[in-house]
Amino acid sequence: MSDVWWGILEAKGPKQYCSAYRSMAELVKECGLKLRAIMSFHQCGGNVADEVFIPIPKWVLDIGESYPDIFYTNQAGNLNKEYLSLGVDHLNIFHGRTAVQVYGDFMKSFKEAMADLIEDGVIIDIEVGLGAAGELRYPSYPQDQGWFFPGIGEFQCYDKYLKVAFKEAATKAGHPEWDVQDNAGEYNDTAEETEFFGPNGIYLTEKGKFFLTWYSNKLLTHGDDILEEANKAFLGYAYRPIARMLSRHDEAILNFTCLETRDTEQPAEAKSGPQELVQQVLSGGWREHIEVAGENALARYDSNAYNQILLNARPNGVTEKENRRCTASHISEHPMIYSKKTISHYSKSSSGKCLPTKSTALTLGSTVKTKANAAIEAEDSSR
Repeated sequence: MSDVWWGILEAKGPKQYCSAYRSMAELVKECGLKLRAIMSFHQCGGNVADEVFIPIPKWVLDIGESYPDIFYTNQAGNLNKEYLSLGVDHLNIFHGRTAVQVYGDFMKSFKEAMADLIEDGVIIDIEVGLGAAGELRYPSYPQDQGWFFPGIGEFQCYDKYLKVAFKEAATKAGHPEWDVQDNAGEYNDTAEETEFFGPNGIYLTEKGKFFLTWYSNKLLTHGDDILEEANKAFLGYAYRPIARMLSRHDEAILNFTCLETRDTEQPAEAKSGPQELVQQVLSGGWREHIEVAGENALARYDSNAYNQILLNARPNGVTEKENRRCTASHISEHPMIYSKKTISHYSKSSSGKCLPTKSTALTLGSTVKTKANAAIEAEDSSR
């Protein structure tokens, strides 16, 4: 079992992943062993049995210099930098990403780097850290802030984001006058010494019960959100194994449909993501170094559809190093496809330029094959 430390892999900056864990996993494979990998988004150091110090990434700590409320905060205003406050789970303050998206990108990167070792059964389990010390909890009893057993610890909801979240929840419940609790004692108190947990304490009142329910539910929601990202990253897509199977057959090509379809064209309630689907399929083929191809699912003649096909056919644009491209076929028997205007646009296809959104003709790039191309070639050869 090994921690995969966020603070190590992104130590030099966001999305700056390294290959050290890949080398370790390959060594595990050579020894005939199996590996359990822990996605560790917390700091190592400051708690029981911590013998080394691995902080969360410096670029995150740097953001914390300007936005200190990204960290859990106790009633006295002391920051705890071992894990990000769940109050920032959905705030775009991490170079345009939310904390949940940052965690998700980290896990996706690990999956991509280790895909073959996961599929081969070398990496047999993925554990996901969800809070302080990798546990689904608040950092309520940090040793480096003076806590010692059996002190009751402290609530960690005094950063401005969680205070606002509580106020919003209380207002929605009809109690805009309520604030987060300020009478639950300090780290090394006993429960009986506090107004909140003492005999006939506030925790028995409507306000106390509401606060405790809100406090625990925020943690549950946090865990749910992070595990949803883990599912997206690690639950298997069949497309890469299919591509690997095709790679064992000479000249085999992976062909897929709906190249022209965009997410925004689907009803929200359908939760349909055709753009992501196409990306998953084509990426599976590219990673297995086989040729990929695609076609339109519906008869479309508008420029939005054709430009989406172009985007899929040439994801890196028209470059000399075409390491990723897709051969696209346009399926249509409509007379419009043979019009002079359309053929004129086809003649410019080698430029790979997108069409104006008001245009109805097609420009795809030099890798695109269409029936109109075939018709032009047949006409030329007959002359």
